[in-house]
Amino acid sequence: MFRKTIPFLLFLFWIMMPAISQPEGKRIIAGRLFNAQNNKPIPFAGIVIWRTTIG
Repeated sequence: MFRKTIPFLLFLFWIMMPAISQPEGKRIIAGRLFNAQNNKPIPFAGIVIWRTTIG
C-alpha cells in the first residue's frame, strides 16, 4: 500500500503546483488593437486570454 501512496501524493503535488505557485493579486494587460490594413483602431474589440477565466 505504501508503494502506491507515495507516487499518488507526488502526482497530486505535481498537479497542484501551478495553482499553489501563482501569486495572488491582479495583473493588468493594457494595449490597443489596430486594423492592419488601414491602421485605424478597432472599437469594442473583445480579448480572450486562453486557459483563464478572464476574457
